[in-house]
Amino acid sequence: MRTYSKRVPGFRAVLRAIRSHLTEPLAIKQVVSDFEAALLRSIPSVFGFKVQHRGCVFHWTQAVWRKVQACGLASAYMERDAVHRYCRRLMSLPFLPAAEIEPAFQRISLVHSAKVS
Repeated sequence: MRTYSKRVPGFRAVLRAIRSHLTEPLAIKQVVSDFEAALLRSIPSVFGFKVQHRGCVFHWTQAVWRKVQACGLASAYMERDAVHRYCRRLMSLPFLPAAEIEPAFQRISLVHSAKVS
């Protein structure tokens, strides 16, 4: 498996190639992608720091599920209601208005920290 730092140059090369094939110079304001860390780091270096990243709910929930699996919590997710509810609430955060996401995350973390452990 390639490490994060080795994939950044590859993403930058692809993004530069895309930019070079544009027929007119565009002022890109927003990029929609998954939550690949190397890609997220590459976007500002190619398109500028004012470009906003937007992810989709599918990729967000996929990223949360992968983290659940990486932490060894997949069976707990299936078997323990508290773990399942905690993860599902994390997955539902993108449906909130942007200003409410961080406070909601803090509340979820406080309420579920004792129940999940």
